[in-house]
Amino acid sequence: MRKIDNITLTQYYKGLNNRFDNRIKKLIKLGYLYFKEEVQFKVRPSQIYGISNSQVMHMDKRAWNNLFTNNRV
Repeated sequence: MRKIDNITLTQYYKGLNNRFDNRIKKLIKLGYLYFKEEVQFKVRPSQIYGISNSQVMHMDKRAWNNLFTNNRV
């Protein structure tokens, strides 16, 4: 039995929300700002590409870490 099979839906979504909050804290610490009109985080308004809310929430740990180590954003 997998570890995830033993948790409730409340625990699962609490984990997702905590992950989202921690990633937002990291983005803010790195100098990203949230642009509500574009629904994404960017370092500066003129930047074309940023990190969308869906990426923050749903990227797995490996892809999230690669996003910063390879300077893709």
